Amino acid sequence: MVSTKLGNSNENKKTARLGCGDGDYLPLVEYLQNQGKQVEVMAFGNTSSGRLREEADDFIDLGGEEKHKFLILERMDRKIFNPKFKK
Repeated sequence: MVSTKLGNSNENKKTARLGCGDGDYLPLVEYLQNQGKQVEVMAFGNTSSGRLREEADDFIDLGGEEKHKFLILERMDRKIFNPKFKK
């Protein structure tokens, strides 16, 4: 349903951004590109579909070297590595 809406809406937009690395979205990426749109995918590279990363016009790895731009690491580290941490 989301992909149907994305494919049919915003006809005047030149760029479509997808926040998911699931390979099931590959047909949507191809469809949008065939409609003349630039497709940007934002997802965690180590768990994303390799083919989706290749087919997208731009891929932003949320878990790559610049993950500090996308994740609140300090808070995450405390919760994950220190079970006694309380907010």
